[in-house]
Amino acid sequence: MSKVRQAPVKHGTISAVEDSVSRRPETIVSPSLERRRSRWNIPAIVPYGATAILTVLFLFYFLNLWNCDLRTPIDVPAGDYYMSSAIVKGVMQNGWYTTNPNLGAPHGLDFQDFPMAEGLHFIFYQIAGLLGISVALAINIHYILGYILIALTSLYVFRRFRLPLVPSIAASMLFAFMPHHYMRGEYHLMLSSYYVIPLTVLVILQVSQGQAFIEPTSSPSRFPYRLTREGAAAAIICAMTGSAGIYYAFFAAAFFGIAGLYAIARRPSWRQAITASLPIATLGAFLVLNVSPTLIYQMRHGANPEVGKRIPIEADIYGMKVTQLLLPITNHRLPSFARMKAQYLAATSPYLPNNDLTVTLGAITSIGFLFLIAWLLWGNEARRDGQILTPLSILNVSAVLIATLGGFGSLFAFGISPQIRCYHRISIYISFFALLALLIALQKSQALWFGSGFRARTFYLASGVIMFAGLWDLTPAAWANRAAIQNAFASDRDFIRSIENAVPRASMIYQMPYFPFPESPPAGGMVDYDPLRAYLHSDHLRWSYGAMKGRPADSWQKAIATKTGSELLTILASAGFRGIYIDRFGYADRAVDLSGKLASLLAVQALESRDKRFVFFSMEKYIAEHRKQASPEEWSRLQRESTKLPLGISFSGCSGLESSPAQNWRWCAYDGEIQISNPDVQPHEVSLRMNVKSGFPEYADFDMEGPISKKLQINHLGQDIVENLVVPPGRHSIRLHCNAKRIESKTDPRPLVFAIMNLGIIDK
Repeated sequence: MSKVRQAPVKHGTISAVEDSVSRRPETIVSPSLERRRSRWNIPAIVPYGATAILTVLFLFYFLNLWNCDLRTPIDVPAGDYYMSSAIVKGVMQNGWYTTNPNLGAPHGLDFQDFPMAEGLHFIFYQIAGLLGISVALAINIHYILGYILIALTSLYVFRRFRLPLVPSIAASMLFAFMPHHYMRGEYHLMLSSYYVIPLTVLVILQVSQGQAFIEPTSSPSRFPYRLTREGAAAAIICAMTGSAGIYYAFFAAAFFGIAGLYAIARRPSWRQAITASLPIATLGAFLVLNVSPTLIYQMRHGANPEVGKRIPIEADIYGMKVTQLLLPITNHRLPSFARMKAQYLAATSPYLPNNDLTVTLGAITSIGFLFLIAWLLWGNEARRDGQILTPLSILNVSAVLIATLGGFGSLFAFGISPQIRCYHRISIYISFFALLALLIALQKSQALWFGSGFRARTFYLASGVIMFAGLWDLTPAAWANRAAIQNAFASDRDFIRSIENAVPRASMIYQMPYFPFPESPPAGGMVDYDPLRAYLHSDHLRWSYGAMKGRPADSWQKAIATKTGSELLTILASAGFRGIYIDRFGYADRAVDLSGKLASLLAVQALESRDKRFVFFSMEKYIAEHRKQASPEEWSRLQRESTKLPLGISFSGCSGLESSPAQNWRWCAYDGEIQISNPDVQPHEVSLRMNVKSGFPEYADFDMEGPISKKLQINHLGQDIVENLVVPPGRHSIRLHCNAKRIESKTDPRPLVFAIMNLGIIDK
């Protein structure tokens, strides 16, 4: 790469990036384009209107929306689609996603263990909820608007760099129809809404060019500096980025850091360092604000190790592969390309399980990607266009180094946090870098070889046509079977309506089989989030599925799931459930045995869905007879006992639970903590039982402080502890300390000092 030549940057009302690319019209700004503007006097809004219309027309063609009822899903609903839809419905019904009384009955869903930073997108659904739009229609409108907004923000950024109009419109549509968008679709609804990324890249490039975001105030003031116009715009964009998803914000922060280092290397100064840090600070502040419900909740209730569990190796499992960027899309329109991709997937899938299909760039965008790599090696930064292409090429290769298998993302996962794991999602940033570089290269080619006037216009038109042809290369021909989608959707909808007609309003419905929430592997014929299908079609019922695993409400669900026959029905009736909903796909015998027993015990005929997958038993008759047999006092006691939440148990300073058929245990460091949470309004009288041991025959001191205060001598044989205690409402900690020798293991780096064996807390 050539030696960096420092270029002066003019600050003022025009952005430094735009100024740096406009001082030599013959390189970046087309003189013919400027003359056309003045001669034709085209209003600035016309290109954006044309882009929106073209995007909608191609979207209708590509997704076959002519034959789509927008009150049903656009693609086949399954898995994460139901999760996304449930979050959306929760926002529309309750104003926000954090709690939902219609899931996790009888205690409700508290979603605060699951961090979300999509506040920007939730605003749309809050408005949709106020307007009374159905959930499926709101999701479809938001998804379709996503294509339009992505194209418009892309065009805005391209035009900020004064790039040619027709190729810019084509590139904007290419970016909107990336596989990252349509293959994630409504399954990963928030990830497919990446319209903020072009604006974020604009600010990243402004940082790389040393754009002044602050300036001295002209009059005496408490604050000697203020935001410039560009600084205020950058702050708004960074706030949006920090509210548009954790992944996009995380990648943006990395790019801001790289761009800032590049700018400081070119023009070292403390003011440059402060200016470069402002976007990261703003983005970080809004990201923290968005996830603050989770941070506050876990400070109060402790971390939940069962939710969002990530391990460092997942950074490689979900890493990005350059091969996947450059290969054709799956099911390409050209049979030879389709075979090439199929052969690659068949050969590599057994060894690389994440052959992610959403990262493909397509032929046109791949040219821009390869051009940026070539520029990094042979480009001349001293040229005017190099002032943009050089930082773009650095950002491009940085993205690859971060996301590739075994890259810096893996180091981050192993050294800092494994919570960011899907590094292949950075590919959408790479796509925009590549398209922007390709447009700059086109403009430079025109200036060098095609002059101005008619030849320049012909060149731009031909370039635009070729890039529009890239849409054909980037999108597959076939789409979902609309009739099958609508029939399945109608079957679920009609079945839930029949349940609503069979029970009183606001009734609780118990769902079988028990399925943990969220993120659970398939069971039988059921996949993750299948039980949410009932909630999505329900207007005024409460459903048992959706209690957050690792919390007391889910412990209640698991305990109930172990009951059978009359015992189960008695508990459900006392807890207030009015019916039982069964997914036959969750049973090896398709619930034939269970349905027969319930029909006999409840003495009612089951309702059945049109597709025969779901059945429902009303408990109205059973509840009426059950209440006759109990006095009002006895019934009140049964209600309290049946919904009583178990205590929540968590640990600090100790490893995860390990087990064998005979026992379970967890190892702790020198200091550990047992945290007991009582979510009820009444105290719990319990008996705590456990065995504590060290790893050596020599005795060591073991101390307990808190609700239980105890001093013991323990060794490798273990010491039983049995204590009765009263646990008031709230969270309580039992602090543990042991001075035993640490077990040294070459294969286990954990601090193994003492083990807690077979811990049990039993209500008395």
